[in-house]
Amino acid sequence: MADIFNKYWDDYIITHNVSRHQHKVVGAIKYCRTSRLGSHIERCSNPECDYEVIAYNSCRDRHCPKCSTSKKLKWVTDRMKELLPIPYYHFVSTMPDMISMLCLFNPSVIYDIFFKATSQALNAFSKDPKFLGAQLGFVGVLHTWGKSLWHHPHIHYIITGGGLKGDKWINLPYQHKFLFPAKAVSRTIRGRFIKLLKKAYDENKLVFPGQLEEISTPLEFRRFCNKLGRESWYCYAKKPFSGPEKVLQYIGRYTHRVAISNSRLIDIRDDRILFSGKDYKDNGKQKVFSLDKDTFIQRFLWHILPSGFRKIRHFGFLNTGFRSEKIQMIREQFEAMAQSIEDEINNWMDRVAPFIYHICPKCHKGEIRFCFDTS
Repeated sequence: MADIFNKYWDDYIITHNVSRHQHKVVGAIKYCRTSRLGSHIERCSNPECDYEVIAYNSCRDRHCPKCSTSKKLKWVTDRMKELLPIPYYHFVSTMPDMISMLCLFNPSVIYDIFFKATSQALNAFSKDPKFLGAQLGFVGVLHTWGKSLWHHPHIHYIITGGGLKGDKWINLPYQHKFLFPAKAVSRTIRGRFIKLLKKAYDENKLVFPGQLEEISTPLEFRRFCNKLGRESWYCYAKKPFSGPEKVLQYIGRYTHRVAISNSRLIDIRDDRILFSGKDYKDNGKQKVFSLDKDTFIQRFLWHILPSGFRKIRHFGFLNTGFRSEKIQMIREQFEAMAQSIEDEINNWMDRVAPFIYHICPKCHKGEIRFCFDTS
């Protein structure tokens, strides 16, 4: 990505409008781990080891393909410590294409509404005695891209296979494809989303630049919402994961992913960017996609999240405020299975510790520590 921006960015901003935040993110990607950001000395903490190296500073921007690995491992490790000996479900909720343009010009508002609508729907079904009658715990991760960097907002949820009723754990009465009927959940999400969207309009939180001006009047916006209410809101549910390790492998793939990784970039030919990806319309086969330089950059910019926006959110009994207390309460009710979870956590920590704590590659005992800036 840095090579693409170094080659084409200056020309792109001459002919395209770019926000200050987008410009800042692209600058971070361009200069990540280069002399432009300065350097520092990394040294082993083991007094018997003489390992020392000069390293360029990272940009640490969450959209940078180079800077996501260590953050992902740290986050996933924290979630590993919270795993429970229960089934976990995977649920994906998407928005219809017709709202894409409004979303691109109002990302903070629309993405926040999307989180609220989906989480409220899941909570409503979980508390219904017909389905569970208890409070779920679930984690949502927002993605905004499709296979060819097209704008395709969707939320991946990892959901506990059971919930808390007071201080008592409630298991599912039987195993099935998903906790709740996906079509009914989808319709509920659609209804809550439109209700929240109308509220945002009434509170003047939405902007309607360019072509969107035609739906800015109260009458036309109501018609837009009515049409949106007739669209299908696709939801996808999978069977429970086969174990805690599978949950973590999945979460690790999705939480800190950026719109496109460097490993997917193949080549630049005749001012076109070639990159690989799965074509889900063709049974998920790996294919090579090609976009001209301006289209590629424009689509990447679509997926730069607003500054400070939280793309990972916790709900139900996994809400940050009381998560530790609730998890401990549940684990005490699964005392017989507690050891298996501890073993999973220890195995995971043994594998990722060298990357999280930066174990010295020479002596394999000390930690690599930042010493001082050399710039």
